Amino acid sequence: MRKLNLFVTATMMSVLSGCGALGPSPYKEPMEGDTATLVFKKGGHMLVIPNIYAGATECTDRTKLPPIADDEEISRRIVAGRPLSFSLVRTENYLSEGCIATTTFSPEPNHRYIAQVKGHGTTCHVDLVDAGKPGDEYIPSKAVPKSDRRWRRPLSERGPFCTD
Repeated sequence: MRKLNLFVTATMMSVLSGCGALGPSPYKEPMEGDTATLVFKKGGHMLVIPNIYAGATECTDRTKLPPIADDEEISRRIVAGRPLSFSLVRTENYLSEGCIATTTFSPEPNHRYIAQVKGHGTTCHVDLVDAGKPGDEYIPSKAVPKSDRRWRRPLSERGPFCTD
C-alpha cells in the first residue's frame, strides 16, 4: 500500500508541475482568422496561473500558460468572434489557500481585453474589461459581458473543468 501511495504522489506532482505527459499542453496562439488580445494581470504578492480552454462550453482541453510574475502581465492572442473560457488559479503568498475563478466571454476582433483575479482567501472572481482597439488609448475601458462559471475537478486534462 505504501508503494501505491508513493506512486500516486509522484504521478500527481509530475502532472501538477507540468512535466507529466498527462498535464495540460502549452497554449498555441491562432495563426489566422480574426483575433483579439487577452492580457492577464495581477497585483500583489500571489501566485496566479492562467489556463485557456479549447472547448468553451464545458471548459474542455485545458492549455497552460506560464505563471504571472509579481507586477507583470502575460499577453496572448486569442480567437475572436466565438466564446472563450479561461481560469485564473490564485494562491496568496505563494503558500496559503487559494481559489480558481473561471469565466466565459465572446471577444471581438482586434480588441484588447484585460483580466485580473480579485478576492481574498478561497473566494475570488475575474475582473474583465475591454480596453478597445488599437488607437483607443484615451477611451476608458469598459466592463465585458461575461459568464462566471463554477470550476469543477475533472477526471482528466480533457475536462470538463466547469459547469454553469
